Amino acid sequence: MGKLPVWSAPVGACIGSGGFASVWAIPSGVLKVAHADHDLARARMAREAEALLAIGPPAVPRFDGHGVLDDGRAWIAMERVTGDNLGDLLPAPIPIDRAIAIAIAILDALAPIHAAGFVHRDIKPDNLVRRPDGSVVVLDLGLARKLPSDPDDPTRSGVMVGSLEYIPPEQLIDAASVDVRADIYAFGCVLYELCAGRPPFLGDAAALERAHAALRPPPLGALAPVPAPIEALCHDCLAKLPARRPSSVAEVRGRIAGMRDEPSLGRVHSVSMVSEGRQPVVLVWAELPRVDRATLSALAARKITVISQRGRRVLGGVIGAEHADPAAAAIAAARDLAAAGARVALHLDLLRVTPRLAGAAAERPEDWLPPGPWTGVILTRALAAVTQAATRPSELGPGFVMLAGAGVTSELFGRDALIADLAADAAAALGAAGPGFALVVGDHGIGKTALIAALAPRLGELGARVHVGTIPPPGAGQVGHSALAELVDTPERAAEGPPGASIVRAIGDALRAAARDRPLAVVLGPTSAAAPSATAAMRWVRSTRSRRSR
Repeated sequence: MGKLPVWSAPVGACIGSGGFASVWAIPSGVLKVAHADHDLARARMAREAEALLAIGPPAVPRFDGHGVLDDGRAWIAMERVTGDNLGDLLPAPIPIDRAIAIAIAILDALAPIHAAGFVHRDIKPDNLVRRPDGSVVVLDLGLARKLPSDPDDPTRSGVMVGSLEYIPPEQLIDAASVDVRADIYAFGCVLYELCAGRPPFLGDAAALERAHAALRPPPLGALAPVPAPIEALCHDCLAKLPARRPSSVAEVRGRIAGMRDEPSLGRVHSVSMVSEGRQPVVLVWAELPRVDRATLSALAARKITVISQRGRRVLGGVIGAEHADPAAAAIAAARDLAAAGARVALHLDLLRVTPRLAGAAAERPEDWLPPGPWTGVILTRALAAVTQAATRPSELGPGFVMLAGAGVTSELFGRDALIADLAADAAAALGAAGPGFALVVGDHGIGKTALIAALAPRLGELGARVHVGTIPPPGAGQVGHSALAELVDTPERAAEGPPGASIVRAIGDALRAAARDRPLAVVLGPTSAAAPSATAAMRWVRSTRSRRSR
């Protein structure tokens, strides 16, 4: 676990080690020693010492001293906190009354941290210890930031700090600008996990960053039988915009304390209670070419619950509580089954989740299976409406679509409102309001190309000349404004000013000229990163708008 620190007093065993420091037992408590001897590590240790001294017990450990060893590594001596680390209690949902008691104890520990003028910036179960008396102690204040400003912030500018499962969206962008509402977001993540046994978002680093920045978490009530007020509070804390969250720990505590005496909160997460509610389940029906026990084992390995098996026909269920993206998990399994010669049908329905999956869709799959024969993988409209997978029309009727191969454009589901909004914005921009600019962001496979294909005719109906282009991705060897080649010539002239400014101005002027005789609608995409010259030129058109350029 590492070498003993050079320390004048007796040092016992190493009782913990993380990416930043190790913690050693000493007679008066514990000794925390940084791994590195650089200035940033020393600054972070100094900040933790400053915060511990300013806040004091019982919200944080007792501070006993700090300094720097002869080899340059910083140290802090502090109280050894005994109790249950919340990270050891999870992942597993706990009774709702106990979850609320722990949540209130967390808030009681956060309040003095904020009152002392700090925001923690790394609230997570591993940094929370529940004492035997039920109170909670907050650990690891090395990332704490002073409020309202912190010129001595111990973290580097532009470097993300915090734990991705619990990080607020604004902290992803600029950790040096957050306030107490960042801790409220992280608290919402912890409350969600206390109730559901899992954080709001799952996945790798890239998936977690995108989820916190842009996605709504699964409704808490879909994963655990929690009272509606608890679900509402949790999702309020998880609002993307800080202004839409509760403004203080006191406000959150007031709301949650008012719920703890509700009769429904005394119930525990028992099997009988879970059976009273229903959860969304993706059903996987497969007819195998032969009875293959290895295939059934593969389904189990994917956490697909086998509901029934009748000869070569198998029915399984993918539960949302066990998968970050149950539709994607079911589709991945369906592709593997189809590659082995099976025919597969996928459906989404609400089922009772007990030790087994129960409900009409599971007991009578013939009610939702196609009436006629098919090969490959078929999706019911109920599942197709929520998945990002590419599909194509089916001959089995309006209630079904076929899973398409890679590279096939998705059929649109549920995008009518978005297209209507974009068309309305375009109508205003092409009319008296003047030029407009809209940005639509989505992952690969979510249907951006299909969205453009559906939007372009709507723009044409408004009387606009419609240009659709694709911005080349970085490294393609093409200039960004090649997406506008049909509208503008490649600018050759160079003007005075910053590099690239002349190109932006020339493209913008050319676009304005193209729009003089007829209103112009330019749709660019899809690509993973828009080229700066093309998008900057569009902003140039907008910033220099005139009646003639509309």
